[in-house]
Amino acid sequence: MSLTNNLQDSVLDLQNTLHDVLTHPRLMTHVTKTHQANVHSIYETAESSSRRKRRKLTVSEPSIEHADVTALALSMDSIRLKSWPLTLHSASFIRPPKHSDRNTLIHAKEFSMANGMQESREALIFITIYNKLSWGHRQLFRSSQHVLLSSQTLSDLIAVIPCPSTEIPKEIADESIEDPEYGVNISACSSDCVVCIDGLLYGGIKDVQDYSEGILKLCTMQNDGDDHQQLKRGTSIHETTFASLSVHLHKPYWFLHAGNCEHYFVVDQIRSSKDAISINDSADTPAPRSLSCMFQGSRGVCDPRGYQIGGKPLRNLCPLLEMDGYAN
Repeated sequence: MSLTNNLQDSVLDLQNTLHDVLTHPRLMTHVTKTHQANVHSIYETAESSSRRKRRKLTVSEPSIEHADVTALALSMDSIRLKSWPLTLHSASFIRPPKHSDRNTLIHAKEFSMANGMQESREALIFITIYNKLSWGHRQLFRSSQHVLLSSQTLSDLIAVIPCPSTEIPKEIADESIEDPEYGVNISACSSDCVVCIDGLLYGGIKDVQDYSEGILKLCTMQNDGDDHQQLKRGTSIHETTFASLSVHLHKPYWFLHAGNCEHYFVVDQIRSSKDAISINDSADTPAPRSLSCMFQGSRGVCDPRGYQIGGKPLRNLCPLLEMDGYAN
């Protein structure tokens, strides 16, 4: 019995350490980039073809790392419980991502509006969503485009954006059964998100600690002397309508949800509902205008030195990207 209790305590200790790493952006970035660099090195070394090699991933030297990252590396090296390490023979089981790795949308996400919600001076907002490529984090591709009404809120937009993070099944907690059950995650618009528009962070729930508070704390921790964008907390995404916002056309804005899942969106057009396409009172909005495959080739990809959309560099990067060094 004592041996079992000791093993449980040991596993719980590892679980707490893992949770601390997952909830700390800088530590999670270090672990992810180190793993990617190791896999990249194995794959490139074992590859015998003469095609052009991919750009080598670099990891910061230990001497210039933050103290918490160095402490994490030493702690991981001292753990005696280890899994099978990646060797050169692992390259036989490693391949680049394919289109079939991710499924397309399970169903088109729609929101219905009551007839009485449409105003006489309603406007149509055309918004394009951009995502990061899995094999090139300095590149963006157009994921989808949606049409919204100016009376709709930011939460309506986030709820219909196609993202694999929103398709993760939700665990059904039941103490009467040993094995957990999973159901469809119906609530696609979670309160755990933050939208940044011109320095204002629109969180999920007002007056409650959420993603916006976490972003503000993260910016406070960055004391490297750089001039970061001054961020302030705004209203809730559930009560912020597009009519109340002062947005710029073709200017990229970012939002963060589901941990570190980042997206960019751009307002392409703002039209009068009478002069643009006809929308019946019973129409479902937001309406998807185009959906792209999760993985794309060079077509439809923005290839910047930093991040660029429409040839314009992104000036208001997500703080997580600045921490990763992508803004340099």
